[in-house]
Amino acid sequence: GGIEKVLAKVEAWFAQHPGDADRSAPKTGGVGDLRIALTAAGPVKPEAAEALAQIAQIIVGAGGTVVVPENSDLWKAEDFAATLGLQKTEATLAYAQPIQQVGFHIMQTPTQHWVETLVGVAACGVESILGYVGNQPMPGHPLVPFVQLSAEETVGSKFASDIDLRWEGNPTTWPQSALELLARVLSHEQTPAANRQGNVDFQVTRGLLSVSL
Repeated sequence: GGIEKVLAKVEAWFAQHPGDADRSAPKTGGVGDLRIALTAAGPVKPEAAEALAQIAQIIVGAGGTVVVPENSDLWKAEDFAATLGLQKTEATLAYAQPIQQVGFHIMQTPTQHWVETLVGVAACGVESILGYVGNQPMPGHPLVPFVQLSAEETVGSKFASDIDLRWEGNPTTWPQSALELLARVLSHEQTPAANRQGNVDFQVTRGLLSVSL
């Protein structure tokens, strides 16, 4: 027990498991190889909600995986669930549960905490997190790229250097622009603003039944 002993155990584990050097070798993949989390903070415009749902459909339809936390503000936008054809939004993954089956998943969220939610979906095994921001930029994850986009004019103008994609013009082009951005991020051609600026945080949820002393 104790933080120091736990840290020592973690360091010892990594010292004994340096990893496979081949894992860092570049690999070529397509949309069907994507495993992303999709979420939102703040109000989501109807056309943006539809575009985000279409992104999920494109990825899952190609054989990829999309995870949406159950506390995401995406569920407050009727066009998101309607475009996906979902009548019920029951969780298919526990908080931070590793993905065992490809497809569309909803992750259980014991709290409403933004950072705890991102930590949970990252632990599920996604390779990037695509987040729509309706009010202001949000902190990202220190290990998993957090890509922020918005169709809100005030967000795009006030926080131009803090978001990665500003959706403007014809909404039918929005899904493709987001997928192209994800491709650049995953191929290490572009670093998301939150990760580049160090606007990241990490906190594991204590759940509904735990207490801090």
